[in-house]
Amino acid sequence: MPETNQLSKALTTFKQSLARWSTQLKLKWQAFARDPESEAKQSYQDLKHGLGNLDQQMTERYGDRYLTVREKAVNAKDWYDQQIELQKANPDQPVLAERKQTQVEQKMNELGQKVSRAEKELLTQVKNRWKADAPKS
Repeated sequence: MPETNQLSKALTTFKQSLARWSTQLKLKWQAFARDPESEAKQSYQDLKHGLGNLDQQMTERYGDRYLTVREKAVNAKDWYDQQIELQKANPDQPVLAERKQTQVEQKMNELGQKVSRAEKELLTQVKNRWKADAPKS
């Protein structure tokens, strides 16, 4: 039964977090409805601040590995922007950037499907173990 209590506590904590998030979202929506421009600016500033914090935490946690990945992402973005500029300069040329974007999207979809299948399989295994380990009344 201790596992059941832990699961119950975790579920309660999750519900409370979801309720707090819902309340915050409603308040943000109301503020946005009153003054969309200033609220959008504030949301943008909050996002920039949050991304800065995330960047700092990732750097502290993963060090050089994170910095390498971040650098590769910046290089990919620069390459993509360059391809867009080339396409604008030569509109008759095939759109390499769009083809690459489609390929990346397809690979991401495939990866998402694999993760989803693995998640379902893991959940099934956990349920089966839970049922197998449950005390029989």
